[in-house]
Amino acid sequence: SDTVLPVVCFSSCSPCPPTSLVTFRVDLGLLSPDPNGVHIAGNFQGWNPASTPLTFDTTGGFWYLTTSLPEGDSVFYKFVNGNTWGNDENVPATCGIGAPANRWLVVPTSDTVLPAVCFASCSPCPPTSLVTFRVDLGLLAPDPNGVHIAGNFQGWNPASTPLTFDSTGGFWYLTTSLPEGDSVFYKFINGNTWGNDENVPPACGIGNPLNRWLDVPTSDTVLPVICFSSCTPCTPLPKTSEVTISVNMKGQSVSPEGVHIAGTFNQWNYSEYKMTQIQPNIYQVALTLDTGAFILYRFSNGNTFINQEIISGTCTMFGNRFLHVPSTDTTLPVVCFGLCDTSCATLSIENFSLDRLKAGFSDDVLFINGLPSGGYPVRITLFDLLGKTIFQINEFSQPVWKRHASLPAAPYLLRIELDGKERNFKLLKIH
Repeated sequence: SDTVLPVVCFSSCSPCPPTSLVTFRVDLGLLSPDPNGVHIAGNFQGWNPASTPLTFDTTGGFWYLTTSLPEGDSVFYKFVNGNTWGNDENVPATCGIGAPANRWLVVPTSDTVLPAVCFASCSPCPPTSLVTFRVDLGLLAPDPNGVHIAGNFQGWNPASTPLTFDSTGGFWYLTTSLPEGDSVFYKFINGNTWGNDENVPPACGIGNPLNRWLDVPTSDTVLPVICFSSCTPCTPLPKTSEVTISVNMKGQSVSPEGVHIAGTFNQWNYSEYKMTQIQPNIYQVALTLDTGAFILYRFSNGNTFINQEIISGTCTMFGNRFLHVPSTDTTLPVVCFGLCDTSCATLSIENFSLDRLKAGFSDDVLFINGLPSGGYPVRITLFDLLGKTIFQINEFSQPVWKRHASLPAAPYLLRIELDGKERNFKLLKIH
């Protein structure tokens, strides 16, 4: 008669044993997943570290595999962070069997979801909190190799954990997940080698050498911004304002060295800030000054204090110009060299008289006072009493003219030619 044979198991004389679905789960904790994935290897799949990948559960934060296994079978296995031996976990003896130790399971008679264990551990991974470390370099320039953090949570490697620069706050930071309750020891490094690490002060350090430390809290934490090698925030840099200062050199014969400015803001160094000519006679400089500072300053027709202006008027303090630096960028009115005025009146050639001139020697300096402002061509010639020319120069007129003249004590003749006229002086140099 028609017959239906019993269902037999492939390669067996008997029916297949009943099976149960088993879900294996592992949490990598603070480990980063290998680019080749996370796998499981065991006697149920030929101990192949690359053939059985796990899937990541984005909700639970663990890796898992669900597979069908014969009820009652003894299954030996371990997890692999990667796909090669050497990336497999070291199973603790308390939950392992054999040498080297493997995890094991007797397959139950019903579908089973195993607890999510921590990689290389017998227990679930401890809960973690996000901790944000922050450091301000202050006046230090960042090392070309970046700013790093090193500590017991990352193997004390000075090059493996870079910080990111916060351009808004002006500090460097790292946010990382750490086990709650762990004691973390660390320090910052301006670079990526030992020797560039900070010197942690005793007031906020522990150990020898001193390190910073933290007991990881039970909630996400952003640590205060502290100054490199300090226990406190960096002293904030003073706010600054850009102040544009201009001078009108009308009537002056500008020195070949140019026009300069100096004051209390640069220790009266007249060679530091050379002003730029922006219009005929107008010279200008933009200075970055501390907001609220009180400064004294002067202009120099040259780059030394010898050529600094002698200011007449009520705009001075101790003979200097002065300014309270405002809280916003400011352009000051153009002032006249040596005057408080903004309108630089000059003596025109039309109403100039040679009778106004005065000349003489002051030690080794020959001076002429009373030439018209405005830079009119003038020829100045100095002779000895025998009529030999000592020097002859063509200049542009200015109210006070000076020239260094290292000459023997003797009488001299001075000729000044201007606008088709001339005047001669007989001078006596007594030193």
